[in-house]
Amino acid sequence: MVGIVGSYLLSFFLPQLDLALNNSPFRTVESFEVYRVVTTVFCSGGLLAVILGLMNFNTVGPNLERSLGSTGLLALMATLTVVTNLAFIALCYVLVILGEKKYAFYSSSGIWNLLVALIAVECMATPDVPRRFFILPWDIPGKYYPLFLACIFGFMRGAWMDLFCAVGIGYAYADGRLDRLKPSRSRLASWESGCLANFVERPGYIVSGAAMGAAAFGTPLNNPADHPSNQRAEGGGGGGGFSSMFGGGGGGGAPGGGDEGGFGSNNVVKRGGTAGSSSGDSFAGSGQTLGGGGGGTRSSGRSSQTRHDPETARLARLAALEGRTGAGGGGGEAAAPLLAASDHDVLTLQDMGFTAAEAREALQFTNGDVEAAASYLAA
Repeated sequence: MVGIVGSYLLSFFLPQLDLALNNSPFRTVESFEVYRVVTTVFCSGGLLAVILGLMNFNTVGPNLERSLGSTGLLALMATLTVVTNLAFIALCYVLVILGEKKYAFYSSSGIWNLLVALIAVECMATPDVPRRFFILPWDIPGKYYPLFLACIFGFMRGAWMDLFCAVGIGYAYADGRLDRLKPSRSRLASWESGCLANFVERPGYIVSGAAMGAAAFGTPLNNPADHPSNQRAEGGGGGGGFSSMFGGGGGGGAPGGGDEGGFGSNNVVKRGGTAGSSSGDSFAGSGQTLGGGGGGTRSSGRSSQTRHDPETARLARLAALEGRTGAGGGGGEAAAPLLAASDHDVLTLQDMGFTAAEAREALQFTNGDVEAAASYLAA
């Protein structure tokens, strides 16, 4: 998004910048300017497109990032951008072969091609949860919401081919049709220890091992999946949609929704673990799913996951804290060591049986919320 804003500012001095970055089949293929299949996302398209893109990406991006990890989201965006542009080129040349030579000079550009593809991936994670667009008085089924957006913005732009290619690629990605293009967990980890090593240490970066999988689509930030606000009663409705910059719609969940994946799911993915789900992997070999259902206990080759009981965890934390208070000194005296607040948080989690490295990672992931970090580690 910083690059897109920079591109918009540069366009005042370089009026032809968007033309140099967009994906036109004639220039990309016949002039062999293959860089255009990547640079299209940096075409600003004007101030309104930049503002709406910023608003929407700040809504869609965080959930996908918590689900896939920061590196996984980067890989997802690169895949969607390149494959969408290749599909657009293929469609244009099919029309050229059919006699419409003008389509060789059509262009694909702008952030919205990527955004509608990301929205399609997110919506298919919870396809039964309806979305509401702006002030429209009715809810739109989640699985049709990306098509609705493509129609709206295609009408506003006067160009629809690239948007519908993007929606189609987003659906194909969510359906597992592009699994061969998804990097494995080990590949993501190698990137994080190699070319992305300088970014991994920055605050807010979510490493691939800490990605939450399907649970991210039902869990607000710093609010673990077993928090009471995320529990669904028997036959209760689904949560609001995260896909629209104008707010999600309410949703009627399936009866007995307590065991359903997606919004309100208890399928929290522990670092390096798997989510209790029956659908395909979000990344090949990663062991996590995007929008999968299922619950209870699932055993894999090396580990098994069970639902976390928040009451048991609360009692364990209470017992650990009481033991630590007694060890600090009798008669209600304060503990002698004067440590920083973050050190106390790490010690608190260590008293619950977690290692110092796990405690620091969880605290960084939850922005210092000890309660959320304990629930995340115990999941």
